[in-house]
This record gives sequence, structure tokens and C-alpha cells, in this order.
Amino acid sequence: MAAFRCGVRSLCPFLSSHRPVLSQLLRTMSIDVQPEPWPPVPAWGRKRWLQAWVRKERDLNRGKVPIEVPRSQKPNWDYDAELLAFTARLGEKDARQLLRLAFSKQCYSGNEGGELCLEGTQLLEEGERLAVAFLNRVIVESMPALPESALEALTEALLGEEALAKVARDLGMAELIVDAEFPVSKSTLRSAVFAVLGAIARSGGSERAELFVRDFVLPPLSWMDLFEVWSVEDPMAVLAQEMEKCGEAPPETRLTRQTGIHTLLPIYFVGIYSAGNLLAEAPGDGLFAAEEEAARTALRHLYGFTDNRRPLSFRPTTPYSLPTQLIEETTSQRSTA
Repeated sequence: MAAFRCGVRSLCPFLSSHRPVLSQLLRTMSIDVQPEPWPPVPAWGRKRWLQAWVRKERDLNRGKVPIEVPRSQKPNWDYDAELLAFTARLGEKDARQLLRLAFSKQCYSGNEGGELCLEGTQLLEEGERLAVAFLNRVIVESMPALPESALEALTEALLGEEALAKVARDLGMAELIVDAEFPVSKSTLRSAVFAVLGAIARSGGSERAELFVRDFVLPPLSWMDLFEVWSVEDPMAVLAQEMEKCGEAPPETRLTRQTGIHTLLPIYFVGIYSAGNLLAEAPGDGLFAAEEEAARTALRHLYGFTDNRRPLSFRPTTPYSLPTQLIEETTSQRSTA
């Protein structure tokens, strides 16, 4: 330590005498360390997509909110061509007039009287009735132990405004809806999905409409959590009722493990037993929270709604069969050969 102090004292006269040179050297080094800015790209050297992006970023930085304009007010818009493309995507080329009626909000909102309004309302009601019936049938077939309240909650979640509005936007219905309101509200998108479903059922039959529900409305059920859409105040009481219906012994809770009980983040593991058999086990930051989570886990196992449940089968309900004429021609060709 003494040697270090002596070295510093010996360097002090040198540093004081060469202070201007050292400050200039440090200033030069700090300038050299800073990276050089990118050279500005001239406007004539930018691509068209880059020019639009730069203009948008500049407006956002200045606090200007871009004004949304409907697609119908932009150039190169042909409603008939877009409607034809939509019918081709769905495979319903014969339902163009019905789909045109389904995309008109005035026809099913009650703002316009006459036969068109009555027909649009009928399309909306038929589509909603068919979607509810198909979803109830599929859910009951895949999970027959679900109670009625849970079935209604799942159906409402699948047919809610958020879910059906996402389906409508993904299929490009938002641009085809004829409405003075922009952007189109979620309730209008939901009604449009039901009206389109009714148009498909009227033109191609209920089987084609059920395929539409199976392909676009039903898939969120695969990653949906039961207790996120179905609110249960006392899951332990519901579990006791279900065990009584099955003729099993009433559930009992036991503390299986615990750690960090003298810290700010304790963890308790509670297991639920019935006649000495472990039904479910779950952790929690408290005994009551762990007991509720264990009861929910036991209900998931009981209803068949676990995270590792078997995926839903999205195959057609009716098996594919060859036409009779094709079978007869194939048989005759084999017999002649």
C-alpha cells in the first residue's frame, strides 16, 4: 500500500504538467469510440414499400394517428369479385345471392323492413340454432360427464363475440360486410358469421354448415381451459356432489408436502383422497388455495377435460363412400379384363 502511494505521488507532477495533452487525447478517443451514424438514404433510392413504412414511422413519432379507411374506399376494389372469391374459398358457389344478403347488416338488424329483412333475420336465427346444436352434440359426445352448466359455458365461449369476431376477420368477412359503421363492431361480425352459416345451410344443407362450424368455430376447444370459462365458487362441494352421484366415498383432503413455510413464498401440496385412493394433487401458496386447485384438477380428470386429453377428431361425421355408378363401372372393367 505504501508503494502504491509513492507511485501515485510520483505521477502527480507528470499528470499536472501534461493535463491539456491528456484531456485532448481522451476527447479524441471518446469521439473515435462513438459509432458513425448511418448515411441517410435519399428518397429516390428507396423502394416503394420502404417509403410508405418511413412515412408511417415518421407520422407515429410525431404523434399522428393514421386514419383507417375501409377497403371499399381504396382503389382496385370490386365487391362482386371479392364475393366470388369468398364463395370459392368456402366451396359454396351457388350461395352467392344468399351470402350477399347475409353480408348486408340492414337485412338482419331491423333497420330495413320488407321481405329482405325477414329473410336475413331467418338466416341469422337458423345459423345460430344450428351452431348451438352442433357444438352441444360434439361436446357431449367427446365429454359425456360434463354438467349442463359447464356445457352452456363452453358453448357461450365458442360462440361469443371475441371468438366469432376473430373467425370473421380471419375469413375476410370484415371487408365484405355492408355497413355504415367503420370499423365493424364485434357484435356485427358475430351476426354476420351466423347469417353466413344460415346461408350455407340453406344452399348446401346442414351437413355443409356443420363442416363450417367444425373447421372454424370448434378448434379453440382443443386448447381451452374448463375453469377459465366456467366459474365455480366452491369446487370442493361440486366434487363431493359428483362423487356422490358416482357412488364413491366422499373426498378427503390431506397435506402431502410443504416447503418454505417460514418464508414469504411458502408452497403447500394438498392431495384429495377417496377411499384411500389419490384422486388429484395440486400446489398453492396457501392451504385453501391448494385445496381448491386440487379439487379443480380432480374435476378435470372426472370430466375428461385434462390438459393431456385426447385431441378432438375433426374427421367428417359420415364416412366417405364411392358413388354407385363408379363402383359398377370399375366392377365391369375388371370382369371384362
